[in-house]
Amino acid sequence: MVAHFEPLPVGKADRTVPAESFDAELQNISVSGVAALVAAPRQGGLIVGQNYLIDFSLPGYDEPFSFAVTVRHVRRMTHSGACLVGLRFIPGDDARVTQQAIKKIRAFAEIHRRLRS
Repeated sequence: MVAHFEPLPVGKADRTVPAESFDAELQNISVSGVAALVAAPRQGGLIVGQNYLIDFSLPGYDEPFSFAVTVRHVRRMTHSGACLVGLRFIPGDDARVTQQAIKKIRAFAEIHRRLRS
């Protein structure tokens, strides 16, 4: 699954404002966030605390998901030059919409957990 990331500045004085948008491959998803594999050329610009708007689709769901996320950790992958990025969902302005999306993600994660066991 591929996710698209757009910069989401918090304020003009914020030094962690991301400079560019990019695509990354989702590696894991939970009700609190996602892990994404980011290609090597992008890795130097990812900083813990940066905020992005992430858009992605999940198999079995017609509507795409869109969340604000915060970079929580960046782990360099020495064998490929890429990095694994942990991102936490930021609750949206409409709590009802956010909870509906989280409910769908929970169901998706539970189905895939059962399939792996």
